[in-house]
Amino acid sequence: MDNINNLENQPFVLKNKSGQYIGRGQRTILFNIIKKHIDEGKSKSASVILTSEETGISKSTIWSTIKQMEHDGKAPSPLKKRKRASQYDKLSEEQKKRLRKVVHNL
Repeated sequence: MDNINNLENQPFVLKNKSGQYIGRGQRTILFNIIKKHIDEGKSKSASVILTSEETGISKSTIWSTIKQMEHDGKAPSPLKKRKRASQYDKLSEEQKKRLRKVVHNL
């Protein structure tokens, strides 16, 4: 019974999905949260752990964000994914004509 009461008192934290990128605005917010913890007198590693628990973002992602922010002075935005060519786009015009002919004859 005591465990249930302890769970009710804890704040709900959404975890960041694995592989989901973190945008420029989110990275800036992360950096500001870490700076707040450091200004309160906590060490950098303790600040990263607290920020990870508060935001649900992994410690390694937070560390890489800190490194990028300290190196560049700004939060980098994630790279856009390039559109990959489909198998149909890779076919020659002659092959496309043959394929259309087969499909329409069915």
